[in-house]
Amino acid sequence: MATGEVRYDKGSSEEQLGISEFLNPNNPGFNGVIKERYSDFNVYEIDKSMEVVRLGNQDFPVEQTVDENLGYNSLTETQKSLFSEVQFARVKLFNSDPENNEDIEIDVTDLDKESRKEIHQILKGFPQVDSNTLEKDGKKFIAAKAKAAVLKSNKKQWPRERPKYLHFTLYKENMETYEAISLLANKCRTDEKHFGFAGTKDRRGRTTQKVSVSMVSAKQILGAARVMHKLQVGNFSYQKNELRLGDLGGNKFELGLRNVGIEEKDLKPVLDYFSETGFLNYFGTQRFGTMGVPTHLIGIKMISSNFSEAIDLILKPRDFENNFPLKEARRVWAESGDAQKALEILRKGRKDRTIEGKLFYGLSKRHKNDQVGALEEIPRQQRLLYCHAYQSYLWNMVVSKRIRTFGTRVIKGDLVYRRKEEMESEESDKQRPKEDYIEHVEDPDKYTIHDVLIPIPGCKVKFPENEVKDWFDELLAEDDLNLDSFVNSVKTYNLPGDYRNMVIKPWDVSWNIVGHDDPTEDLIKSDREVMEKSPEESANSENGTKTHKYRALVLNMSLPSSCYATMALREILRVETDKNSMIRLNNYKKDNPDEIPDITRDDLKRGGADALTEEQPIIKLLKVE
Repeated sequence: MATGEVRYDKGSSEEQLGISEFLNPNNPGFNGVIKERYSDFNVYEIDKSMEVVRLGNQDFPVEQTVDENLGYNSLTETQKSLFSEVQFARVKLFNSDPENNEDIEIDVTDLDKESRKEIHQILKGFPQVDSNTLEKDGKKFIAAKAKAAVLKSNKKQWPRERPKYLHFTLYKENMETYEAISLLANKCRTDEKHFGFAGTKDRRGRTTQKVSVSMVSAKQILGAARVMHKLQVGNFSYQKNELRLGDLGGNKFELGLRNVGIEEKDLKPVLDYFSETGFLNYFGTQRFGTMGVPTHLIGIKMISSNFSEAIDLILKPRDFENNFPLKEARRVWAESGDAQKALEILRKGRKDRTIEGKLFYGLSKRHKNDQVGALEEIPRQQRLLYCHAYQSYLWNMVVSKRIRTFGTRVIKGDLVYRRKEEMESEESDKQRPKEDYIEHVEDPDKYTIHDVLIPIPGCKVKFPENEVKDWFDELLAEDDLNLDSFVNSVKTYNLPGDYRNMVIKPWDVSWNIVGHDDPTEDLIKSDREVMEKSPEESANSENGTKTHKYRALVLNMSLPSSCYATMALREILRVETDKNSMIRLNNYKKDNPDEIPDITRDDLKRGGADALTEEQPIIKLLKVE
């Protein structure tokens, strides 16, 4: 089916996004509600040293301070001959309160360059003191002044001995990473571009990750976070380097699955298989958007250089749009094409900083034929997400066909990473392109399915030397594209491609069944609660004798970066994870709580896709969102 046949109004089903296969043939599946509450989904970033990122505490970093025992006798004999004990005492007093003392000027007219350097070195020992040489009335002076002098911007100078970047842990609840960064930047009166992070985290959840920011203090960040109830910060340190995308080792997940319909004896073999074998590493449904036009369809238009059609798809009216300003602005654009009028509607509703608002701003500012320029008002990473969504769609489709055709066998011509010892034997001072680390399989018996890579299609990647390459060509042809389409006349949309493991095996897997009586009760503690030392979690293990109304599975696991936890849960529960399916699973509290609903098992197994086409009442959509 060509991608263009996907309906825009209901959101895409898993099958439409290429997600159709499972690994475990003996798993019958069971009932369970995924992400009913955002508090059911805790994510902790794992840094490059494989340590789990935590809030820890909110102590400020220990910085260099003046040694109170620093005395004149600590100077060398040469320094003493250049700097008197009275001068030293004056500077020490000045250092204790530089803002309320006058600058000190030391006459160095008769001293040579090396002697002046010695005096600067002495002054360097006082962390609150800065020094510079100046000429006045034909004489030379070294001026000792406060480092915290106020700049034109009314910001204090960054201490010379302090590294440029503040690293801190960011905890957020039910919020996008970009939104959290934007709020902190606004409160700290700095630009979002000065922040760095290793990866974006799920909106619907409680997530903890490392963030860096340039020339902003721990005190400023803590003050900004304290006025936002959805954010918390901690674990401060000053570092020489900023964080960049990809600077992580993975993510640790703590997940609560409600209303589980399985006994522990039946669950154990399912989770044992999952721990030992893993799951298909699909790009999850959230990669493609949950409402309106699927993002990969917009990506097709951008890759095809049909930028006008891409704009129309982004701004297309949505049947289930709940936000009135956005709904009205879309309607105005669809009926009149008046970007300025649509933008004013969003400004009045304080929604002009959304993607739609930025695009309307670009359309109103640029010439009507400059669609490329209008799109550039959307941040580059966000624009590329549309293109990456199409690459992800192709990847999913090919992986599903690969599993249906060959199962989990490794076949000749597959792609794998080269052995580490082979790379180490080839000495090279130059940074290697990614393709140098990839090779084709000659002997399939030397590898397992966990070694096999499927390329994310692009203009620079290697492709398997087998049927898989033909499958990519066929899928692209359905959308009137080919591999050359990934080279775009607009440089931003050049897509080199990448490589992704077909099957992922988790680590640190643990689980237990808990009972609870309140359907809104939190099942797992957040990192904020751990830091603030709240009482013990209220959900009870079923080891006791008390019978509870509801049963939940609490699952812990760690995954490499760029993997979707929902795809791991899909393999365990054997249910669909698209939005409409999640809405159906979310109805269990409307039934008799003493009974486990039986509508989800048959309706949501593969083959029951017809059940997903019925209309969903708007109240249910609001509940999930």
